[in-house]
Amino acid sequence: MRPSLHILSFALFVAACLIGCSDEDDAPAPTIKGRTEVPEGADGKPCITDDDCNSESCLMQSHGFPDGHCTTFNCDRLDCSGEASVCAALWDGTPACLLPCEADEECRDGYTCQSVSGQAESTCLPAGGGIDPAEAFEPTRDLLAFDCAPTEIGQDDIYGPTYTFTFDLGAEAQSFLMVPMVAEGVVVPLSMQTPSTSVDLQTDYRHHNARLGELDFIPDLAETGTFGQVGLDWPILVPYAPQYADYVEAGGTYELTVAADTATPCLYVVEGKTGTTIDLNIYLVGAGGRTAEDAKDDPDLAAVFARVDEIYAQAGIELGEVRFFDVPAHVRETFRVLRSQVDVYKLTAYGEPPDETLDGHLSVDLFLVDDMQFHGANVLGISAGVPGAAGLHGNPRNGLVFQTVDLGADNDHVAHILAHEVGHYVGLRHTTEVYKGTNTDAERQIDRMMGVVDPIEDTAICEEIQQTGFDCPDADNLMFPAAPPAHLSIDPRLTPGQKAVFQASPLVKR
Repeated sequence: MRPSLHILSFALFVAACLIGCSDEDDAPAPTIKGRTEVPEGADGKPCITDDDCNSESCLMQSHGFPDGHCTTFNCDRLDCSGEASVCAALWDGTPACLLPCEADEECRDGYTCQSVSGQAESTCLPAGGGIDPAEAFEPTRDLLAFDCAPTEIGQDDIYGPTYTFTFDLGAEAQSFLMVPMVAEGVVVPLSMQTPSTSVDLQTDYRHHNARLGELDFIPDLAETGTFGQVGLDWPILVPYAPQYADYVEAGGTYELTVAADTATPCLYVVEGKTGTTIDLNIYLVGAGGRTAEDAKDDPDLAAVFARVDEIYAQAGIELGEVRFFDVPAHVRETFRVLRSQVDVYKLTAYGEPPDETLDGHLSVDLFLVDDMQFHGANVLGISAGVPGAAGLHGNPRNGLVFQTVDLGADNDHVAHILAHEVGHYVGLRHTTEVYKGTNTDAERQIDRMMGVVDPIEDTAICEEIQQTGFDCPDADNLMFPAAPPAHLSIDPRLTPGQKAVFQASPLVKR
């Protein structure tokens, strides 16, 4: 089935705090009432594309700026273009040049003069003002039924105070995803009490604990992204392998115990009902300069999605809606080439739900970048969660990233990366982790945290993956940790157990 393609705008929410100003460019141009004339191409002038601006940065109409708005990013260290503008900050802290004002009449149509708390000057911003990220996030809180009132029960020696959440499964639930989270600091799941058994989430059911390995080297990413309301989430899919299906007791009452070191945690739970369709939101950060406007007719992207459909057909899954988004210029400039895992987590914070329905929220954000250069490592793609937090958008770790160096040259290879990373986001692990068989401290540590092999019993594993490579018995599996070179002609497959886990994800809908 050919996916249906839809184009949406990327909303950029703005608030201003004045940082400084510059003095340059005084060429004659149409006058803004009460202010210095603004030359063509200078900051504050209308624009359609980046090429219309001296700074080559246009806050486009599709980003929420009527008729577009030329700006200079990083103006804390670069001069604004034109003496009329001042250096302000976008809502996420990115410095950008805007026009100062004293009254609405001084701003062009579609903009009003808005005061900023604690600052001497106001700036011209889109009418209605910058949207409060916390307020804009409210539909997501409501749809996912956040529980932010757990019972505090004690103190964990390692991770801080412990809390218990209680929730009920619906009568038709066939699986469920638990997502404990915090606005800042750390949250760590400790145990789950089903109606009939107690489960230790640190030892017995540990295969979705990849977050544990990040706590020592990923900085606190609070207030990052479109909404910036969730600094860390820790999703756990039940069951993450068919042998744990008994943990799902429809209609039963559950308890989840977590520890959190800084902020009181929240929890939401999304149920799954064995679906067959998955929706994608494609954010064009790199991808060779492609935009949302032309992506719907791009033959290379169409070939990639057709190949992904072929790969997923063996699991009874097909692509549903594939929506395309442009990203703001400062996001594109900052993240076109990624150089660290922290960059990945920051970039995935710049998505947003395509609408205010639960169905729209249950879609996957994919960010296409030109390249990923991680200190010499050949990284093809990264999912920001295994699994990802279904329904969350616009916060760190809410999506996945893959590079498009081969787009147009080897579309099957790009499709393999996409299909593999989406597999992670719905909850599939690598069949064998690259440390398996190395007999190193790293292998032992990863095995304690989350295991070095897939918990699904019908997937093959490789005892010495670094020595055996593509001769491993699982090398033909979609979730093998390396994409095969084209000359090997390996057709990626999924096992029945992987199919069951894939379909259990709440992101896969009926």
